[in-house]
Amino acid sequence: MLKTVAVWLAFLGLAMLNACTHERAGEPQRFAWNLHMEGPTARLAYGQPYSDNVGLILSCEQASGVVGVYGSTDPDRAVLRLASGRATSDLAGRVEADPFTGGYSFEAEAPVRAAALDGFVKTGKLSVIGKDRAIVMPASGAERASVRRFFEHCA
Repeated sequence: MLKTVAVWLAFLGLAMLNACTHERAGEPQRFAWNLHMEGPTARLAYGQPYSDNVGLILSCEQASGVVGVYGSTDPDRAVLRLASGRATSDLAGRVEADPFTGGYSFEAEAPVRAAALDGFVKTGKLSVIGKDRAIVMPASGAERASVRRFFEHCA
């Protein structure tokens, strides 16, 4: 429960940041990896910068060796498959109704050295594999430095 509250506080923080920024007219907002550090807690979120439109959040405490994985899911999907190249990690977690979106959220933990996460650090490529499609979340060159910083913080 505490982790779920922490995730929603992170979403709220991102929403508040969004309220303080202005989009450039006619310029689409692309999804990107964004690193947020607060004391011993680090969050790496894939979504539109400075918004609450987030597809996946990775979170950890400094030197914990464990990464929390949060995102949206289907109500009957208690296992999330992450992939980076040929490396995959199946994360068993829990699914809960999301009162903010009316959908469902997924929460799990993974070792910082899980195969897909390790591949993500090395290649900048991460996907969530669904029933009928993969959601690809690549890190750009500049974002890869944030990815490395996040996982160094977690290890």
